[in-house]
Amino acid sequence: MGNKITIAGLEFEPKFCKKINKDPIDVWEVSRIPLANIYNSEDSGTYAVNIIIHIPVNFKTIQNPNQSSFELISKDLKNKIYFSYNGVSTIETEISTVTDSDIILCRNFGIDYETYNELEPMTYDLFHIKIHYSIKENYGQSVEAIIVHDNNLDPETSRGTVTTVRTGTN
Repeated sequence: MGNKITIAGLEFEPKFCKKINKDPIDVWEVSRIPLANIYNSEDSGTYAVNIIIHIPVNFKTIQNPNQSSFELISKDLKNKIYFSYNGVSTIETEISTVTDSDIILCRNFGIDYETYNELEPMTYDLFHIKIHYSIKENYGQSVEAIIVHDNNLDPETSRGTVTTVRTGTN
């Protein structure tokens, strides 16, 4: 991948989007929310985001992708998956914060694709997506965590996955 994309004061660099299963996964084995982690990368001021997500075997490309999104390129895909940045959101969570509040600021990310019909897909593939991002000078807002949604589900009711940057060695 390797090309850099700027959206709302953040510079994104998609690293890869890889299918990691050999055989299709049955619906009863599928997680409904993506798994995500974030950490400081080797490059100063850059964060690495890993996302593990189940995507239906038979999905299609969204006709009108979000203006704040970019295509994830993968040799494993015949249709397009998009990564979107949806700004900063306040999230109520059990994560401990500096202010001991249950509300934290999160960068809101999404994975976008479309299913072929209204019925729930019966088989899925598991994808590992890695993206680096950095805050461009004078543009970024400080946040405490990220949240990742599977935008094919209802992002208004889906909790998504909230995660913070790991600090220290433990």
